[in-house]
Amino acid sequence: MAEGYVSLSNIKIIICGPPYVDQRHAIVILKAIKDVVLELELFGTFLGLSDAVIQEIKINSPHEVQTRRKDIIIAWLETGTATRSALISALEDVKRFDIAAAVKRLPTV
Repeated sequence: MAEGYVSLSNIKIIICGPPYVDQRHAIVILKAIKDVVLELELFGTFLGLSDAVIQEIKINSPHEVQTRRKDIIIAWLETGTATRSALISALEDVKRFDIAAAVKRLPTV
């Protein structure tokens, strides 16, 4: 696979409409964003999470990026306002156009 591309070929769950996503979509979202590492806190901010929530997540798992990534997504999904378009926008805001493009290609129902 060429550098800068994300493969989502193993994802079996579909992010579906209506436009809101919830915890049922957590697995597919986490697989899609597995390469979001250095920009993780900023990504959380662009998802609309407060600095306090992001810092709490960081304090709870200071050396575990995978856990912080999961906790950020779960916190975002629990807001009740999480949407596919917000996920794509946040990815684009942190310059992860490769992952945003892959999420855009996921089928909807």
